[in-house]
Amino acid sequence: MDQTNPSSPNTQTPSTPHQVTPPATTCHPLSPVVFMLFGIFLGATGLWTYQNYSPFQIKQTTVYEKPIPETTPTTTPTITVILTPTPNPTTNWNSFTSPTQKIFFKYPQSWNLTSTPGQNDKGNIINESVKLTNGQATISMYFNMDGIGGLGRDYEGTPISVDGQTLYEYKMIQTDFKKVTIGLTDDLTESLGVFRHNEKTYSITLTYPDSYENTGQSADLQIEFNQLLSTFKFN
Repeated sequence: MDQTNPSSPNTQTPSTPHQVTPPATTCHPLSPVVFMLFGIFLGATGLWTYQNYSPFQIKQTTVYEKPIPETTPTTTPTITVILTPTPNPTTNWNSFTSPTQKIFFKYPQSWNLTSTPGQNDKGNIINESVKLTNGQATISMYFNMDGIGGLGRDYEGTPISVDGQTLYEYKMIQTDFKKVTIGLTDDLTESLGVFRHNEKTYSITLTYPDSYENTGQSADLQIEFNQLLSTFKFN
C-alpha cells in the first residue's frame, strides 16, 4: 500500500491565489473645471426657472407688480371776478348852493330850478325857497321856515338818511286834488310833514299827478328824488 510522503518532490503545495490588478483610471486634468461649470449652469438654470415659472412668482407678479396707470392731476380753474364800480348817476348833474343858508345839492339837467331869496328878520334869513319843475312834477324846498301852522297828522314812512340825519319819507295820495305828495318828516305822529335840523325848520316835497301812478313815471320820479336827497348837504 502506497503512502504518500509529504516531503516527496511530487507533492503539490497549494499556491497563493492570483491577484488581478485593475487597470489604472486615467483622469483628465480639466474634469473638475467641467464639473464646476456644469454645476453653475444647473444652478443658474434652476434659479431662472424658479423666478419665471414658479407659482409664487406668478402670484407676486399678478398682485403686486401689476402696472399702475399714471394719472394726470386735475386742477380747478381759477375764476377771477373783476368788480366794476357802479357809476354815480349824479356825476353830471347840475349843482345848487344857497348863498344864505349854505345848503348844497345836485339835481338832474332835465329839471328847471328857480330860487326865491328869504326875508331878513333881524339878521336871520327866513322862508327861503327853491323850486324844481319837470313837466307836471314839482320839487319844493323851504329853508328856515317861520310861522308854519296847521293840524298835525299821522304818517306811514320809511327811514331815509339826509346828510347823516335819519328822517322818514312818507307818501300821501290826495284824491281830491288828484295829486301825490312824497315828503320828509322827523316824526310820523301828529306831524306837519316837515323836519328840523340845527334848530331850523325845513320842508322838502315831491308832487306829481296821481295819473302817474298808472305808469312808470311815478317810480322814475321817486328814484330821481331820492338821488337828489343823497347829495343834500346842510351848512
